[in-house]
Amino acid sequence: MAQTGERVVVKVEMLQDWLGFFQKERRNLGFNSFHPDTRKPMHRECGFIRLKPDTNKVAFVSAQNTGIVEVEEGEVNGQELCIASHSISRISFAKEPHVEQITRKFRLNSEGKLEQTVSMATTTQPMTQHLHVTYKKVTP
Repeated sequence: MAQTGERVVVKVEMLQDWLGFFQKERRNLGFNSFHPDTRKPMHRECGFIRLKPDTNKVAFVSAQNTGIVEVEEGEVNGQELCIASHSISRISFAKEPHVEQITRKFRLNSEGKLEQTVSMATTTQPMTQHLHVTYKKVTP
């Protein structure tokens, strides 16, 4: 992750990301990132997706190991889910720069693979792409 005053960008070649869906009917999910060489955990999120009945509206709630808790809301349109931060909270001793806005786009690409693009704005940087990852489906 970038230091204070630098662009906030994760180099995907330095990251192995894992996305899991648990208990489909409850729409629980988790993200785990590991260093590809050391397998050292780098980032973890646990959360929930909630759909507003009879609409394309979606809410996403997550807690991160960095001390951030976020609520994002958006819509599903075709093969794409776009959400943006509605509220962000953090622990009192979270490292700076502090995240102020987050957007995520999930897209099922033409090869049937799920892509996620995360952009964020911090106290020192405007909205900038932070991460783009393409997930490969694996069976347990």
